[in-house]
Amino acid sequence: MNPKHQFTRMLPLALAAAAASTLTAAEISSISGTLATPTPVRAQAMAEFQGVNTGTRFAAAPDGRIGRVYGRAFSFGDTAEQSTQAFIDQHTDMWGVDPVNLLPEGPFADRRHTLPIGYLPETDSYKFTGTYFTQMEGGFPIFRSKLVLLTRNEPGNPLVLATAQLHDLSNFQVDPQLAARPIDEQRITRSAKAAFADNTFISKAPERFVFAGTDENPHEPTLADISEITVNGFEKYLIVTDVATGEVIYRESLIHTIDITGNASALASEGEAADFCAEEVPQGLPYLEVGVNGGNSVFTDVNGDFTIPHAGVTPVTVSGTLDGRWFDVIDVSASSVETQSQSVTPPRARQSPLQRRQQQPVQPGAGQLLHRGKPRA
Repeated sequence: MNPKHQFTRMLPLALAAAAASTLTAAEISSISGTLATPTPVRAQAMAEFQGVNTGTRFAAAPDGRIGRVYGRAFSFGDTAEQSTQAFIDQHTDMWGVDPVNLLPEGPFADRRHTLPIGYLPETDSYKFTGTYFTQMEGGFPIFRSKLVLLTRNEPGNPLVLATAQLHDLSNFQVDPQLAARPIDEQRITRSAKAAFADNTFISKAPERFVFAGTDENPHEPTLADISEITVNGFEKYLIVTDVATGEVIYRESLIHTIDITGNASALASEGEAADFCAEEVPQGLPYLEVGVNGGNSVFTDVNGDFTIPHAGVTPVTVSGTLDGRWFDVIDVSASSVETQSQSVTPPRARQSPLQRRQQQPVQPGAGQLLHRGKPRA
């Protein structure tokens, strides 16, 4: 195997220790966004990683964990699987996660864990491979956990982006007595009625997870049952009940409004480098104008997300082009800048032409407008 395809921490221990000593918790927090102060073990792992990957950066999730690792390629392999596995084997301690607790399973109905991304019609191929993992603990999946690793489909299969929703559960163990308890739907129903209304019933069979909260609402890890319930005949909720106490510790409405929500994104190089000097990865397009043909239009936010006020449930076409609140783009090689459109049925989005080629599942309410080209301003 080519030595460059074996991405390891093969540097002297003295150098690794020096790197760790020069990267303090405060310096880590200032890398990008507001990272929470890591544990000493995670800080050491982050220092070691950046010691051998000086062109990479961390971005914070809403709760302060590492949400993204990006920048210059930071793992290689003869295949995408080898490239991603090398990263996992050596660097998931940055999240406080043991590699053995990452299950190769995606958030899709068929649980596939690899997905081609970025269709190239001129070659009938894909630019990236996305590899998905779910975090486990004590034999149970962690609620809404995931690690998505994006490799470029080229020699060496460079890993250019890691997106994570992982939890440091190093101080948590699943109680074997709780784990052995069968799921008690009658108890869950009683708890749901107490929290909502008497006219409440379970509409989807409960599943058992370890619940450690969400990005916006962290929670002390606990073994829990996840259920979907119907309240008063029309309200629908996802609820999380603590296996130990039966208490409802999290609730989330499953009723979506008919406003159209989505994200506009494109392939772009990270940082200030020219497009041919840096890796291209999917990024949100901020302050872009998108709208319903013949209806309302809005500007995307800083992350490329948008919500278009709408008052109907019949199919509509949502379009976006490279014009925005603060800028105009002129493509000197074409008569007009490219426009992307997608037919959606509010609030559920259908797949765009690009996504259909990828056979990529689309989450409810999420429309995606993709611009593959790099405009000339």
